Amino acid sequence: MAAIFADGVSNTMTHAVISEMRVAASAELLARGCVNVICLEYIKNQTGARWERLKGAVWAHLEGLLRQRLSPNDFYVQLDDVTFVLCSPSSNKDEAQIFCLRIAHELHSAMLGSCEMGTIRIARVASSTGDSIEIIPIAADALEHLARRAGLSQSGEARPTVMMAGATEPKQTFSHAFSPLWDSQREVVTTYRYISGSNWNGGENEAINVRLRSDIAMAVESLRHTAGILLERATEVDRFIAAIPISYDLLSSPVARMEIAAVCRSLPASLRSYLIFEISSLPHGVPQSRLSQLVGFLRPFCRGVMAQLPARTANYGAYDGIGLYAIGLNLSSPDSVGTEMESEVFKLCVAAKRQRILSFLFDVPAGELIKIARAMGTNILSSPLIGSPMEDPGFVRRLSMECIYTGR
Repeated sequence: MAAIFADGVSNTMTHAVISEMRVAASAELLARGCVNVICLEYIKNQTGARWERLKGAVWAHLEGLLRQRLSPNDFYVQLDDVTFVLCSPSSNKDEAQIFCLRIAHELHSAMLGSCEMGTIRIARVASSTGDSIEIIPIAADALEHLARRAGLSQSGEARPTVMMAGATEPKQTFSHAFSPLWDSQREVVTTYRYISGSNWNGGENEAINVRLRSDIAMAVESLRHTAGILLERATEVDRFIAAIPISYDLLSSPVARMEIAAVCRSLPASLRSYLIFEISSLPHGVPQSRLSQLVGFLRPFCRGVMAQLPARTANYGAYDGIGLYAIGLNLSSPDSVGTEMESEVFKLCVAAKRQRILSFLFDVPAGELIKIARAMGTNILSSPLIGSPMEDPGFVRRLSMECIYTGR
């Protein structure tokens, strides 16, 4: 069975969807205009060579939108890489096409950062003959009319995204280092935190989407580099655990999540128990539902997710019950707690114990502060006294409090 566009484009359908399409292509539904097509060709063209890697995430996003919005009598069928047929038996022609337009508009906005009506391609299934259906694209002026009825408008300034037309490769080089994390209760180093290093060569006026692409490239590079070391040490009994920080802002980009998920899915499943993700640079006031979504995105690919909280966090309840492995603070951040450190660490440890998760402090500047944090129950610490950043992560090793103080 084939779907034939009026402009001559033909797509061969698999036998698995033929029966559903015959239902959708019944004469009554076709006459009422209830059967329409959303085409992803523009998104495919924007991703270029990356389409093969990203298409699964695009489909998943579209199918998620459809599952949320379809009524019980509606259904959809995927014909091929870029063609989805939607059947809405309970709707009239305009309602069905406005529904498709809303879905396509939301998909383009999420994937491309903006949506111009001229880039959306929606078509009406006009007829069915044997094993083929004829599909007629909806004209641009008709789309504009539907958009006005739906209250949709073209996006203004585009949000940053690596899928936007004209994106160029980021001009950067990478350096790699790992900082040891000390388990203060067991006095052992088992985990090494990746420290991202990127030499950005773009100017201040470089397009914002290129900067985003640079950040995504850094996240992807950190994953691949760390995974490569873990694979090299696959036969070692005392193989380290790697903690990889990814900023909240980056994880908030749908395209960044697609790129990260694509890399994670390409890694052997056996590595997941050796990876911890850290959501870094969390701002104040992030809704718990949003945090839960990001944790849920990362958890299938790792042994646990840590959250680096903003200094002077007031609402620790927002981090409760969302599946986190640990919560903590980075004392080297510009807004670190300073002289209020002891009070903040105490509140952190109390909250972590109440939630039955771990607590951490990164870049603790002094040995006395390490001793205080440990006494309060902080589980994981990093500090220049614990170990300086290194190009290659070390091995699992014992490290006592005495050794930290004496530097042995």
